Amino acid sequence: MREIHWQENILNTEKTIITISGTDNFFCNYLEPIIKDILLKTQLQFIPRSLRIHVFSGMTLPEVYKKCLKEKRAQECHSIVFCSGSCIRMLTGTKNYERALFIEKESSVLEIYTAILQWLRDYNSIPGLHITTALKARDYPVMHIVINGRSPSFESRKYSRDKKTVYGWLSQFADRIGTRNRQETYLKTRLVIGGIK
Repeated sequence: MREIHWQENILNTEKTIITISGTDNFFCNYLEPIIKDILLKTQLQFIPRSLRIHVFSGMTLPEVYKKCLKEKRAQECHSIVFCSGSCIRMLTGTKNYERALFIEKESSVLEIYTAILQWLRDYNSIPGLHITTALKARDYPVMHIVINGRSPSFESRKYSRDKKTVYGWLSQFADRIGTRNRQETYLKTRLVIGGIK
């Protein structure tokens, strides 16, 4: 397994502690002036006391998953995450990322600046719902099917259902939690189960 070089920079402005961390040192350094400019030069009614920015570029989904499991965050921390589309699908609505701003790293400077500024302006009106609010009672057995990694054939025999029915359950569950493939579904389910406990 390859080693991940994680860098963390802590900046203090007058009202906010900003932590920029990630694997891409150049991109992390590139973000500092943008964030400072937004917080110091714009007239915002809401300025967070703590702002955490993660750059998950060049990391696989399992590596991001492991990093998220290790992280314990204070309640009043606001998060901005730069990562791939599959990483966004995996983290959206999970514990500590209910109200996070997700930006694909390929975004332009203007898109990044505009997205962060709009997010800070609208932060208090963002609902911050955890993914479990979208789940139904029948999703919990499906979550255990996903976690256990058993084949739909095995599960169809266990539940005395047709194999296509079990595939349907898995497909509906993936749609409900917003994932597109097995790896995203598996890792997001693990994060969701970890957030429930």
